Amino acid sequence: MATHTERITILAPPDFKAFLMEEAEQEGVSMSELVRQRCTRNSVSGCESSGRVLSETVRELREVDRRLVRLETMVERAHLSPDEKNPGKEE
Repeated sequence: MATHTERITILAPPDFKAFLMEEAEQEGVSMSELVRQRCTRNSVSGCESSGRVLSETVRELREVDRRLVRLETMVERAHLSPDEKNPGKEE
């Protein structure tokens, strides 16, 4: 199955064009393929970066949840009568 492509025109200084041509030649691909590969690679890197941010956010939320559970326990204990706070202990 043939892939449909469209022409994209970009304007760049001559030294940038020379850089792209050299990179493409070194990798044995056309300039178009070089640009496609590099853009796709950057998109994947962006996804990996987003994944790391998401993992860190999940870790932080779990820590917040753990602290909330402790806080709820403290609040519940604060609302108990002295006898309920220390069962079996006589004052």
